[in-house]
Amino acid sequence: VWMWSKAKFVNRKFLMEEVYQQQVAGGEGADRAPLPRDRDPFWDPLEPVHLGSAHLWLQSLAFRIPLEEQVEVVGPEGTEEAILQAQLVPCSPTA
Repeated sequence: VWMWSKAKFVNRKFLMEEVYQQQVAGGEGADRAPLPRDRDPFWDPLEPVHLGSAHLWLQSLAFRIPLEEQVEVVGPEGTEEAILQAQLVPCSPTA
C-alpha cells in the first residue's frame, strides 16, 4: 500500500523524471545498473499503516468459553475494508 502525501509524490515524480532522462541520455546499450535505494523513486521503507479496526468482545474468555467469530474491519471512513476471522481459546489454569 502506497500512501504518499502530495509533497512526497511531487518529489518522487521529479526523481522518476531524472532517472528516465538519464536512461534516455544513456542510449540503447547503456549500462542499466540497479539504482541504490536512496536514489530509487519506487522504493519505500516499510512503515506501519493503519488500514482499519475491528471490535471483538472478550467476555466469553472470562467464563472460559472458546469463541470463533467473524468481525468486519472498518476503515477510517467507516466503510467495511475486510473480514477478520478470529478464534479465541482459553488457556488452562496450569498453562
